Amino acid sequence: MIVSPIQIQRHLCRRLSRKAFTLIELLVAMAVLTLIMMLFTQVLNSVSGAYSRGRNDAESYSTGRALLDAIGRDLQGAFIREDLVSFPEAGNSRRLAFYTAQAGIADDPVAIRDLSFVEYYQSQEEDIAALIRADADIEWSSVEKIAFGSTTPPTPTPRTLSNGVLAFDYRFITSDGVVARKPAKPSSVIAVRISLAVVDPKTMQVIRRTNALSGMKTALQTAVEEETLLSARSAWEGWINTASYPGSVLGGVRFFERVVPLNPQAPLE
Repeated sequence: MIVSPIQIQRHLCRRLSRKAFTLIELLVAMAVLTLIMMLFTQVLNSVSGAYSRGRNDAESYSTGRALLDAIGRDLQGAFIREDLVSFPEAGNSRRLAFYTAQAGIADDPVAIRDLSFVEYYQSQEEDIAALIRADADIEWSSVEKIAFGSTTPPTPTPRTLSNGVLAFDYRFITSDGVVARKPAKPSSVIAVRISLAVVDPKTMQVIRRTNALSGMKTALQTAVEEETLLSARSAWEGWINTASYPGSVLGGVRFFERVVPLNPQAPLE
């Protein structure tokens, strides 16, 4: 049988027409593919955001706990004596200051005693969020640095202990159960409650970019002005629930609080 070219062409057209996609099918396929890509992107962004938040939280928790541990070590070695200045002007200057059985930082570590005068306070500069630890080392050959019977402590050297600290608060707990910023009698102090507001570096960048640092430091400080405040952390959490800052700013703020008991006094030789 002889097949003409026209018949061959028609046959091929019919076969191709049966295998090709229609315009509607192509549009439906593109819509489905676009939806899948959008869902995949959302899942990827969600996982990436969760990982980033988890990493930032881990960094904040690590910083907060390390700071509480450092302050706790110094406080548990604190010397509270009638003839030795303890917590001088603590309520007015917002500086937690005392002698501790920890060696200070010196050029010649062999010559210093396991005794130093330390101060903890928040940086007062508006554009800096940092916790400062200042210390004055006591050398074996410089006993006069121990201010027995004096109300004037030695002058310590300040050093930045950690950045990212928005607020620092402390309260003294005395043997009669009183909680106060400045104890009436230092020897009655049995524990110190330490409170910190900490942010991770990424959140700090957002805070600086939005020019919110100074306002947040002031607001956190104002929230704990009450003299007999039972918990600075609770006061800060109450403030953050009503603050008008963006979620990207407030979401990275973490609060830490710990009560550090003071050890019985060892003899100071």
